Amino acid sequence: GHEKVCFAGEDAASEEEAAPEEDAASEEDAASEEDAASEEGAAPTEGRRQQVVQDAPLALLPREALLVVCSYLESPDLVRLGWVCSRLRDVSRSEAAWEHVEYPNTEYPRDGWRQSGELRIAPALRSLTLSYYTWPPFNLAQCTRRVREFELVWGMNWEQSYDVDKIGRLLRLYRGHLQVVKLGCMQSRGAAQAEMRLLRVIDRLGVQELYVAGRLLKAYGGRAVTELAAGAEVGQHVLADALAGARRTLTAFRVDPNLDWNNWAVRSRPVERALRKCKKLEELRVPWGRSVALLDGFPCLRSLTLLHLGPTKQHVAVKRFFKTSTATRQLERLTVHFNLFACRGLTRAVAAGCPNVRHLTLVYRGLGSMTCIRTDVPRDLHAILGAMGDLESVVLVRARVPGSVLNALADGALPNLTLLHLKLCSVTKKGRSARTRLQSARPDLKMVVNHLSSAFREPTPPLSWRYDISRCSRSMCRAASDCEEEDDDPVLDVGEDWGCEESFMLGY
Repeated sequence: GHEKVCFAGEDAASEEEAAPEEDAASEEDAASEEDAASEEGAAPTEGRRQQVVQDAPLALLPREALLVVCSYLESPDLVRLGWVCSRLRDVSRSEAAWEHVEYPNTEYPRDGWRQSGELRIAPALRSLTLSYYTWPPFNLAQCTRRVREFELVWGMNWEQSYDVDKIGRLLRLYRGHLQVVKLGCMQSRGAAQAEMRLLRVIDRLGVQELYVAGRLLKAYGGRAVTELAAGAEVGQHVLADALAGARRTLTAFRVDPNLDWNNWAVRSRPVERALRKCKKLEELRVPWGRSVALLDGFPCLRSLTLLHLGPTKQHVAVKRFFKTSTATRQLERLTVHFNLFACRGLTRAVAAGCPNVRHLTLVYRGLGSMTCIRTDVPRDLHAILGAMGDLESVVLVRARVPGSVLNALADGALPNLTLLHLKLCSVTKKGRSARTRLQSARPDLKMVVNHLSSAFREPTPPLSWRYDISRCSRSMCRAASDCEEEDDDPVLDVGEDWGCEESFMLGY
């Protein structure tokens, strides 16, 4: 059987294996002492600490095997394991046993900080997540400083800046062990100096990566940053600093498409100056504005996404840009987000200025993300896109697709097209028949449909809009197309019998 291992409470060290002779002698001595005590009428254990004999198989495992067991346990389990005996306490309180623990663990619900005892006990942590507005009620300097990943979560507060000194002091506690820093926000209106002070503190910590709002912002130690994404959570000077640090390796820069098109951080001069120096850019996603003037300075650019295109005052500038730009003629992939209307004139200008595009995506914002109203695409969209002779795929998002476009594709328009993706779109009754005809006439054309609904129009547009949302009012967009002399494919009005072919009101 197993040799017995003796423990004298949690504070005693584990006993080593003893020779058989020594075990027999110790047992004889103990028996003689108990006999003498019984003869004197005293209790055998009176006046001394009773030994606990622990012969559980778990306690007999080598330390390396016990550490493997600990790697499958979370913080509450590691704490309880240390209550068993002194040897398991010694193993479960070691740094190696806690280096995988993420705190807090969502699998163990907590009532605020009342169950935070394991944080004070932990000798090391893989990751520590705190909330800026629910700071721990105890001194974190008295807890472990061996944290490899630190995350601080808080929402954007444009009225009040965060305490840079408070965050900086906490981050300095983990210097030498910290590898990754994740912050929920590095922007506060009117506090640009505070943002840069916090960034400089992180720069001197010796970490490997800095994330803001879940996106990689900076990498250290000679690591190359090839992709960079920015949202409203990053201030203009912080973003410019990140672009400057990655100017030699950056190949993709993307702005959050949900960002307000007037966001001052992305449209600021420091960001534009830093972006101008990134000569290896191959993919770019930016809002329409001054930043498009930089496109001709990117010789490797192959993919472009333009956000918030379409306000009436932009028409002349957009037409001039796509007519004169050399960068648009080398594009292979193009995505355009229209603000409100389909803007037939702008669509023609885009198609004429990007003849080599093979993959095109047109996104229509409409009257808001929660409205059922779709934006009318031009009824001769197939003819407009004919300027892109090598077009292989077309994606339409939140659009009302007329049957004339689907019938023209069935008749052979855009012969190189292999993919038509309709996402959150609507079609008329004749459009449904045209869709069936298209699938029969061109089996090589893959048609993907997500949440297609029946086209309809409200008598009075929502949100107190009082103009026809089907057309842009600019002269270059009001010109009638060849197939619009008689519209024999009208959309339904509210109150008529309309239904959904597939999922409706999903995915907004």
